Amino acid sequence: MIYRLLVLVGILGALLSSCGAIVDLLSKNVDSENKEGVKSKFNDDNAILIEGKEFIYDVIQKEQNQTLQFQLSMKVIPGKYNGETKIKYKYYYVDEGLTQEQVNYFVDTIKGYKWEVTSADDRENYFDLHPPRSYSLNKLELAPFPRVYLTSDIGSTFSTVLKIGPGWGENSFKSIFWQYEIAELIYYNDSLTFTVIKASSNWGKEYNEDKICNVEFLFNSHLGFTKMSYLFSDSTSIEFLMK
Repeated sequence: MIYRLLVLVGILGALLSSCGAIVDLLSKNVDSENKEGVKSKFNDDNAILIEGKEFIYDVIQKEQNQTLQFQLSMKVIPGKYNGETKIKYKYYYVDEGLTQEQVNYFVDTIKGYKWEVTSADDRENYFDLHPPRSYSLNKLELAPFPRVYLTSDIGSTFSTVLKIGPGWGENSFKSIFWQYEIAELIYYNDSLTFTVIKASSNWGKEYNEDKICNVEFLFNSHLGFTKMSYLFSDSTSIEFLMK
């Protein structure tokens, strides 16, 4: 038994030492906040998502029978995730307004926050966030991700398709259509621009077919997405407002 265990450990060690992809696969969810010596090649040329920078949002989430208010932070941390800049969300829930079951799941009495790690893309002409999608915000799995093409004109549109894999229950292997429109451009000065993006998420290709949600994003060319407002077909609303 011991011999078999040693053989398995040896095989695993050989695989890990010879295949960087496997190492990345096993480690990409690890919290690397404040760690030194972590390669972060996707952070070097970022204009907004500077490593170590933290963005704070006030969140108001209204369900049919409950309203949640809490703070969420988004911090740029060392490393990479899915070939993009690595970001960490921290959920600062408070007991007030939560059920006991939610308190047990949402509230961390030691750190003071719950967290998740995901990615973002900060390029010269494009900005994209993988939104927080855990705890009370799991509905955002189906909503359009915050994204903008910085060279777009008013009225221009773009779209993408999210193909769902296995493990999503009744939604497994379905496709979601995300549609975006540049609704407004505001030039504050030579370097600061505000862009209003209206987006929708649908199970069908037509705009009003099997609607999941409508979203409005406000993008600040210095700070990223400063406001994100979601309205789902079941009347759930979620709003993020950067402090």
